[in-house]
Amino acid sequence: WLLHLHTLNDASPLPVYIDVRRYLRNANEARETLALRFREHLLPLQKYMEQFPWLPVVLLIDGIDQYIKIDTSVEDELLALIGDHQQVKKIVAIGLNYVADKERYRRDLSGFNSPEVHLVLSGLALDDPRLAELIDVFQEIISLSAKPAIREAVLTAVQAFGLPSLDLFNLSLLLRYLPTQRTAPASLCGLYSLFCDDFLSRVDRSGSLARAARLAFEYAVHTDPIDHNDHVTKREWALIHRHRLISDYLIAVYVVERFRELGRGNTIDMGDLNYVYPFEINRFIKDLVNVNRESQFLVLKGAEAAYDTSVMTTQTHACYIAGRVTILDARRAAERFLRTCEADLQKVRSERSLARMELLLSRTVYISLANLGLRDASGQYLG
Repeated sequence: WLLHLHTLNDASPLPVYIDVRRYLRNANEARETLALRFREHLLPLQKYMEQFPWLPVVLLIDGIDQYIKIDTSVEDELLALIGDHQQVKKIVAIGLNYVADKERYRRDLSGFNSPEVHLVLSGLALDDPRLAELIDVFQEIISLSAKPAIREAVLTAVQAFGLPSLDLFNLSLLLRYLPTQRTAPASLCGLYSLFCDDFLSRVDRSGSLARAARLAFEYAVHTDPIDHNDHVTKREWALIHRHRLISDYLIAVYVVERFRELGRGNTIDMGDLNYVYPFEINRFIKDLVNVNRESQFLVLKGAEAAYDTSVMTTQTHACYIAGRVTILDARRAAERFLRTCEADLQKVRSERSLARMELLLSRTVYISLANLGLRDASGQYLG
Protein backbone atom coordinates (compact mmCIF):
# COMPACT_ATOMS: atom_id res chain seq x y z
CA TRP A 1 0.00 0.00 0.00
CA LEU A 2 2.77 2.44 0.90
CA LEU A 3 4.64 1.52 -2.28
CA HIS A 4 1.45 2.06 -4.25
CA LEU A 5 1.13 5.56 -2.78
CA HIS A 6 4.78 6.26 -3.60
CA THR A 7 4.34 5.21 -7.22
CA LEU A 8 1.36 7.56 -7.53
CA ASN A 9 3.22 10.45 -5.94
CA ASP A 10 6.97 10.45 -5.35
CA ALA A 11 6.46 12.99 -2.58
CA SER A 12 5.04 10.11 -0.54
CA PRO A 13 7.68 8.26 1.48
CA LEU A 14 9.56 5.40 -0.14
CA PRO A 15 8.80 2.30 2.00
CA VAL A 16 11.66 -0.09 2.80
CA TYR A 17 10.98 -3.33 4.70
CA ILE A 18 13.77 -5.02 6.67
CA ASP A 19 13.36 -8.27 8.61
CA VAL A 20 16.39 -8.35 10.90
CA ARG A 21 15.66 -11.98 11.87
CA ARG A 22 17.00 -13.05 8.48
CA TYR A 23 20.44 -11.95 9.64
CA LEU A 24 20.28 -13.29 13.19
CA ARG A 25 18.77 -16.73 13.55
CA ASN A 26 20.64 -18.94 11.08
CA ALA A 27 22.79 -21.10 13.35
CA ASN A 28 24.55 -22.70 10.34
CA GLU A 29 26.27 -19.48 9.25
CA ALA A 30 28.98 -17.52 10.98
CA ARG A 31 27.99 -14.19 12.48
CA GLU A 32 30.50 -12.43 10.23
CA THR A 33 28.88 -13.91 7.11
CA LEU A 34 25.43 -12.79 8.17
CA ALA A 35 26.71 -9.31 9.01
CA LEU A 36 28.39 -9.02 5.61
CA ARG A 37 25.19 -10.00 3.82
CA PHE A 38 23.27 -7.47 5.90
CA ARG A 39 25.63 -4.66 4.83
CA GLU A 40 25.36 -5.71 1.18
CA HIS A 41 21.56 -5.63 1.33
CA LEU A 42 21.59 -2.21 3.02
CA LEU A 43 23.94 -0.68 0.46
CA PRO A 44 21.23 0.38 -2.07
CA LEU A 45 19.29 2.11 0.72
CA GLN A 46 22.41 3.85 1.95
CA LYS A 47 23.21 5.14 -1.57
CA TYR A 48 19.62 6.28 -2.08
CA MET A 49 19.60 8.29 1.15
CA GLU A 50 22.96 9.86 0.31
CA GLN A 51 21.96 10.72 -3.26
CA PHE A 52 18.49 12.05 -2.39
CA PRO A 53 18.76 13.35 1.18
CA TRP A 54 15.61 15.45 0.80
CA LEU A 55 13.30 12.58 -0.17
CA PRO A 56 11.29 10.96 2.64
CA VAL A 57 11.79 7.29 3.53
CA VAL A 58 9.73 5.14 5.87
CA LEU A 59 11.65 2.14 7.20
CA LEU A 60 9.56 -0.81 8.39
CA ILE A 61 11.72 -2.80 10.80
CA ASP A 62 10.50 -6.29 11.62
CA GLY A 63 11.96 -9.08 13.73
CA ILE A 64 12.68 -7.18 16.96
CA ASP A 65 11.32 -10.02 19.06
CA GLN A 66 11.09 -10.37 22.82
CA TYR A 67 11.33 -14.17 22.67
CA ILE A 68 14.71 -14.61 20.96
CA LYS A 69 18.02 -13.97 22.67
CA ILE A 70 20.29 -12.44 20.06
CA ASP A 71 23.29 -10.28 19.41
CA THR A 72 21.88 -6.82 18.65
CA SER A 73 24.83 -5.63 16.56
CA VAL A 74 22.78 -5.78 13.34
CA GLU A 75 20.10 -3.60 14.88
CA ASP A 76 22.74 -1.19 16.17
CA GLU A 77 24.30 -0.95 12.73
CA LEU A 78 20.94 -0.25 11.13
CA LEU A 79 20.13 2.49 13.65
CA ALA A 80 23.56 4.06 13.14
CA LEU A 81 23.04 4.10 9.37
CA ILE A 82 19.73 5.93 9.46
CA GLY A 83 20.47 8.08 12.51
CA ASP A 84 21.90 11.00 10.52
CA HIS A 85 19.09 11.09 7.97
CA GLN A 86 16.25 13.24 9.26
CA GLN A 87 13.98 12.29 6.36
CA VAL A 88 13.84 8.68 7.56
CA LYS A 89 10.93 7.63 9.77
CA LYS A 90 10.86 4.23 11.44
CA ILE A 91 7.94 1.87 11.98
CA VAL A 92 9.24 -0.79 14.34
CA ALA A 93 7.30 -4.01 14.95
CA ILE A 94 8.06 -5.56 18.35
CA GLY A 95 7.21 -9.27 18.74
CA LEU A 96 6.07 -9.66 22.34
CA ASN A 97 6.53 -12.78 24.44
CA TYR A 98 3.09 -13.70 25.79
CA VAL A 99 3.64 -17.43 26.27
CA ALA A 100 5.94 -17.87 29.28
CA ASP A 101 9.30 -16.99 30.83
CA LYS A 102 8.80 -13.33 30.03
CA GLU A 103 11.95 -12.00 31.66
CA ARG A 104 14.48 -14.35 30.11
CA TYR A 105 14.81 -12.48 26.84
CA ARG A 106 13.79 -9.01 27.95
CA ARG A 107 15.16 -6.80 25.20
CA ASP A 108 16.96 -3.48 25.48
CA LEU A 109 14.87 -1.28 23.22
CA SER A 110 16.58 2.00 24.09
CA GLY A 111 17.58 2.50 20.46
CA PHE A 112 13.89 2.72 19.55
CA ASN A 113 12.86 5.05 22.35
CA SER A 114 10.95 8.35 22.11
CA PRO A 115 8.46 7.26 19.48
CA GLU A 116 6.08 9.82 18.06
CA VAL A 117 3.35 7.18 18.24
CA HIS A 118 3.30 4.00 20.35
CA LEU A 119 0.68 1.57 19.05
CA VAL A 120 -0.31 -1.78 20.56
CA LEU A 121 -2.25 -3.80 18.00
CA SER A 122 -5.34 -5.47 19.44
CA GLY A 123 -8.57 -6.86 18.04
CA LEU A 124 -12.04 -5.43 17.53
CA ALA A 125 -15.03 -7.06 19.20
CA LEU A 126 -17.53 -8.68 16.86
CA ASP A 127 -20.16 -6.08 17.71
CA ASP A 128 -17.79 -3.18 17.04
CA PRO A 129 -19.30 -1.03 14.24
CA ARG A 130 -15.81 -0.49 12.80
CA LEU A 131 -15.25 -4.19 12.08
CA ALA A 132 -16.49 -4.19 8.48
CA GLU A 133 -14.40 -1.10 7.74
CA LEU A 134 -11.32 -2.79 9.23
CA ILE A 135 -11.75 -5.77 6.91
CA ASP A 136 -12.17 -3.53 3.85
CA VAL A 137 -9.19 -1.33 4.70
CA PHE A 138 -7.00 -4.37 5.30
CA GLN A 139 -8.07 -5.78 1.92
CA GLU A 140 -7.09 -2.53 0.25
CA ILE A 141 -3.69 -2.56 1.94
CA ILE A 142 -2.79 -6.06 0.78
CA SER A 143 -4.51 -6.15 -2.62
CA LEU A 144 -5.44 -2.52 -3.42
CA SER A 145 -9.15 -3.36 -3.55
CA ALA A 146 -11.92 -4.33 -1.15
CA LYS A 147 -14.40 -7.01 -2.18
CA PRO A 148 -17.72 -7.09 -0.28
CA ALA A 149 -18.05 -10.86 -0.85
CA ILE A 150 -14.74 -11.50 0.89
CA ARG A 151 -15.72 -9.20 3.74
CA GLU A 152 -18.92 -11.17 4.26
CA ALA A 153 -17.02 -14.47 4.09
CA VAL A 154 -14.64 -13.22 6.80
CA LEU A 155 -17.48 -12.04 9.04
CA THR A 156 -19.27 -15.37 8.61
CA ALA A 157 -16.11 -17.33 9.43
CA VAL A 158 -15.35 -15.24 12.52
CA GLN A 159 -18.78 -15.99 13.93
CA ALA A 160 -18.65 -19.67 12.95
CA PHE A 161 -15.19 -20.07 14.51
CA GLY A 162 -16.31 -18.54 17.81
CA LEU A 163 -13.69 -15.79 17.86
CA PRO A 164 -14.60 -13.18 20.50
CA SER A 165 -12.73 -10.52 18.52
CA LEU A 166 -10.83 -10.10 15.26
CA ASP A 167 -7.21 -8.99 15.29
CA LEU A 168 -4.84 -8.39 12.39
CA PHE A 169 -3.18 -11.80 12.66
CA ASN A 170 -6.41 -13.77 12.35
CA LEU A 171 -7.73 -11.35 9.73
CA SER A 172 -4.61 -11.87 7.63
CA LEU A 173 -5.08 -15.67 7.83
CA LEU A 174 -8.74 -15.47 6.87
CA LEU A 175 -7.97 -13.24 3.89
CA ARG A 176 -5.13 -15.56 2.88
CA TYR A 177 -6.96 -18.88 3.06
CA LEU A 178 -10.70 -18.30 2.60
CA PRO A 179 -10.54 -17.17 -1.05
CA THR A 180 -7.90 -19.75 -2.06
CA GLN A 181 -9.31 -22.99 -0.66
CA ARG A 182 -11.78 -25.06 -2.67
CA THR A 183 -13.33 -25.96 0.66
CA ALA A 184 -12.98 -23.19 3.21
CA PRO A 185 -11.68 -24.21 6.67
CA ALA A 186 -14.65 -25.38 8.71
CA SER A 187 -13.18 -24.41 12.07
CA LEU A 188 -10.45 -22.38 13.70
CA CYS A 189 -8.51 -25.64 13.99
CA GLY A 190 -8.68 -26.08 10.24
CA LEU A 191 -7.48 -22.53 9.65
CA TYR A 192 -4.55 -22.89 12.04
CA SER A 193 -3.65 -26.28 10.61
CA LEU A 194 -3.23 -24.69 7.16
CA PHE A 195 -1.16 -21.86 8.60
CA CYS A 196 1.10 -24.11 10.70
CA ASP A 197 1.77 -26.45 7.78
CA ASP A 198 2.68 -23.50 5.54
CA PHE A 199 4.82 -21.82 8.20
CA LEU A 200 6.78 -24.96 9.06
CA SER A 201 7.39 -25.84 5.41
CA ARG A 202 9.08 -22.54 4.61
CA VAL A 203 12.85 -22.04 4.41
CA ASP A 204 14.41 -25.53 4.57
CA ARG A 205 11.15 -27.53 5.09
CA SER A 206 12.58 -28.98 8.28
CA GLY A 207 9.77 -27.84 10.57
CA SER A 208 7.59 -30.43 12.29
CA LEU A 209 4.09 -29.94 13.68
CA ALA A 210 4.68 -32.72 16.22
CA ARG A 211 7.86 -30.99 17.47
CA ALA A 212 6.11 -27.62 17.57
CA ALA A 213 3.21 -29.09 19.56
CA ARG A 214 5.55 -30.74 22.05
CA LEU A 215 7.60 -27.56 22.40
CA ALA A 216 4.48 -25.46 23.05
CA PHE A 217 3.40 -27.93 25.74
CA GLU A 218 6.83 -28.08 27.39
CA TYR A 219 7.30 -24.32 27.27
CA ALA A 220 3.87 -23.13 28.38
CA VAL A 221 2.41 -26.01 30.42
CA HIS A 222 5.10 -28.34 31.72
CA THR A 223 6.68 -27.30 35.00
CA ASP A 224 10.22 -28.37 34.10
CA PRO A 225 12.36 -25.65 32.48
CA ILE A 226 13.62 -26.23 28.95
CA ASP A 227 16.94 -25.32 27.39
CA HIS A 228 15.95 -22.36 25.23
CA ASN A 229 19.23 -22.40 23.34
CA ASP A 230 18.24 -25.71 21.75
CA HIS A 231 15.19 -24.12 20.15
CA VAL A 232 15.54 -20.38 19.51
CA THR A 233 16.83 -20.80 15.95
CA LYS A 234 14.13 -23.30 14.94
CA ARG A 235 10.93 -22.67 13.00
CA GLU A 236 8.95 -24.39 15.77
CA TRP A 237 10.10 -21.77 18.30
CA ALA A 238 9.00 -18.92 16.06
CA LEU A 239 5.67 -20.65 15.39
CA ILE A 240 4.60 -20.96 19.03
CA HIS A 241 5.15 -17.21 19.44
CA ARG A 242 3.18 -16.11 16.37
CA HIS A 243 -0.03 -15.66 18.35
CA ARG A 244 -1.44 -16.72 21.69
CA LEU A 245 -4.15 -18.80 19.99
CA ILE A 246 -1.53 -20.59 17.89
CA SER A 247 0.21 -21.65 21.10
CA ASP A 248 -3.14 -22.82 22.53
CA TYR A 249 -3.84 -24.77 19.34
CA LEU A 250 -0.45 -26.48 19.42
CA ILE A 251 -0.88 -27.47 23.07
CA ALA A 252 -4.24 -29.02 22.12
CA VAL A 253 -2.58 -30.90 19.24
CA TYR A 254 -0.08 -32.39 21.68
CA VAL A 255 -2.68 -33.34 24.29
CA VAL A 256 -5.06 -35.01 21.83
CA GLU A 257 -2.21 -36.96 20.26
CA ARG A 258 -1.25 -38.24 23.75
CA PHE A 259 -4.76 -39.66 24.13
CA ARG A 260 -4.60 -41.18 20.65
CA GLU A 261 -1.28 -42.83 21.48
CA LEU A 262 -2.82 -44.34 24.58
CA GLY A 263 -5.73 -45.51 22.46
CA ARG A 264 -3.30 -47.27 20.13
CA GLY A 265 -1.89 -49.14 23.13
CA ASN A 266 1.41 -47.26 23.18
CA THR A 267 3.25 -46.14 26.30
CA ILE A 268 3.40 -42.41 27.01
CA ASP A 269 4.52 -40.19 29.87
CA MET A 270 1.29 -40.12 31.88
CA GLY A 271 2.49 -36.96 33.58
CA ASP A 272 1.67 -35.17 30.31
CA LEU A 273 -2.03 -35.79 31.00
CA ASN A 274 -1.95 -34.56 34.58
CA TYR A 275 -3.46 -31.17 33.72
CA VAL A 276 -6.87 -29.59 33.37
CA TYR A 277 -7.04 -26.91 30.68
CA PRO A 278 -8.96 -23.65 30.28
CA PHE A 279 -11.57 -23.02 27.60
CA GLU A 280 -9.01 -21.41 25.27
CA ILE A 281 -7.27 -24.79 24.87
CA ASN A 282 -10.29 -27.07 25.34
CA ARG A 283 -12.06 -25.47 22.37
CA PHE A 284 -9.28 -26.78 20.12
CA ILE A 285 -9.19 -30.14 21.87
CA LYS A 286 -12.87 -30.70 21.03
CA ASP A 287 -12.31 -29.96 17.32
CA LEU A 288 -9.19 -32.10 17.12
CA VAL A 289 -10.87 -35.07 18.79
CA ASN A 290 -13.55 -35.00 16.11
CA VAL A 291 -11.45 -34.68 12.96
CA ASN A 292 -12.63 -38.16 11.89
CA ARG A 293 -14.22 -41.37 13.16
CA GLU A 294 -10.91 -43.09 13.90
CA SER A 295 -9.73 -40.20 16.04
CA GLN A 296 -12.88 -40.27 18.17
CA PHE A 297 -12.55 -43.96 19.03
CA LEU A 298 -8.81 -43.73 19.61
CA VAL A 299 -9.34 -40.82 22.01
CA LEU A 300 -12.11 -42.72 23.82
CA LYS A 301 -9.85 -45.74 24.31
CA GLY A 302 -7.11 -43.40 25.48
CA ALA A 303 -9.50 -41.71 27.92
CA GLU A 304 -10.43 -45.08 29.43
CA ALA A 305 -6.75 -45.99 29.83
CA ALA A 306 -6.00 -42.58 31.36
CA TYR A 307 -8.90 -42.94 33.82
CA ASP A 308 -7.46 -46.23 35.06
CA THR A 309 -4.35 -44.40 36.34
CA SER A 310 -6.39 -43.14 39.32
CA VAL A 311 -4.70 -39.71 39.13
CA MET A 312 -7.57 -37.31 39.78
CA THR A 313 -6.61 -34.53 37.36
CA THR A 314 -5.95 -37.11 34.63
CA GLN A 315 -9.31 -38.77 35.31
CA THR A 316 -11.05 -35.40 35.15
CA HIS A 317 -9.54 -34.55 31.78
CA ALA A 318 -10.30 -38.05 30.49
CA CYS A 319 -13.96 -37.59 31.39
CA TYR A 320 -14.03 -34.15 29.82
CA ILE A 321 -12.56 -35.34 26.53
CA ALA A 322 -14.85 -38.42 26.39
CA GLY A 323 -17.89 -36.16 26.48
CA ARG A 324 -16.85 -34.26 23.35
CA VAL A 325 -17.21 -36.99 20.69
CA THR A 326 -19.90 -36.40 18.09
CA ILE A 327 -20.75 -39.50 16.02
CA LEU A 328 -23.58 -41.68 17.38
CA ASP A 329 -21.73 -44.92 18.15
CA ALA A 330 -18.84 -43.01 19.73
CA ARG A 331 -21.33 -41.11 21.90
CA ARG A 332 -22.84 -44.38 23.05
CA ALA A 333 -19.42 -45.75 23.93
CA ALA A 334 -18.63 -42.51 25.76
CA GLU A 335 -21.86 -42.76 27.74
CA ARG A 336 -21.00 -46.30 28.90
CA PHE A 337 -17.57 -45.13 30.02
CA LEU A 338 -18.92 -42.07 31.83
CA ARG A 339 -21.63 -44.11 33.56
CA THR A 340 -18.88 -46.36 34.92
CA CYS A 341 -17.09 -43.26 36.23
CA GLU A 342 -20.37 -42.05 37.74
CA ALA A 343 -20.83 -45.39 39.51
CA ASP A 344 -17.30 -45.15 40.97
CA LEU A 345 -18.11 -41.74 42.41
CA GLN A 346 -21.46 -42.90 43.75
CA LYS A 347 -19.67 -45.69 45.60
CA VAL A 348 -17.29 -43.19 47.20
CA ARG A 349 -20.18 -40.84 48.01
CA SER A 350 -21.99 -43.64 49.84
CA GLU A 351 -19.01 -43.99 52.18
CA ARG A 352 -17.97 -40.37 52.71
CA SER A 353 -18.23 -36.83 51.39
CA LEU A 354 -16.39 -36.17 48.16
CA ALA A 355 -13.13 -34.24 48.40
CA ARG A 356 -12.62 -31.07 46.34
CA MET A 357 -10.96 -32.78 43.35
CA GLU A 358 -13.56 -35.56 43.46
CA LEU A 359 -16.28 -32.93 43.27
CA LEU A 360 -14.57 -31.47 40.20
CA LEU A 361 -14.43 -34.95 38.66
CA SER A 362 -18.12 -35.52 39.47
CA ARG A 363 -19.06 -32.20 37.91
CA THR A 364 -17.07 -33.04 34.77
CA VAL A 365 -18.75 -36.45 34.44
CA TYR A 366 -22.24 -34.95 34.59
CA ILE A 367 -21.40 -32.06 32.25
CA SER A 368 -19.94 -34.53 29.74
CA LEU A 369 -23.06 -36.72 29.96
CA ALA A 370 -25.23 -33.66 29.41
CA ASN A 371 -23.04 -32.67 26.46
CA LEU A 372 -23.74 -36.08 24.94
CA GLY A 373 -27.45 -35.23 25.02
CA LEU A 374 -28.48 -37.09 28.19
CA ARG A 375 -31.05 -34.73 29.61
CA ASP A 376 -31.17 -36.30 33.07
CA ALA A 377 -27.45 -35.74 33.69
CA SER A 378 -27.64 -32.06 34.63
CA GLY A 379 -30.58 -32.76 36.96
CA GLN A 380 -28.68 -35.59 38.62
CA TYR A 381 -25.69 -33.31 39.16
CA LEU A 382 -27.78 -30.52 40.65
CA GLY A 383 -29.68 -33.03 42.76
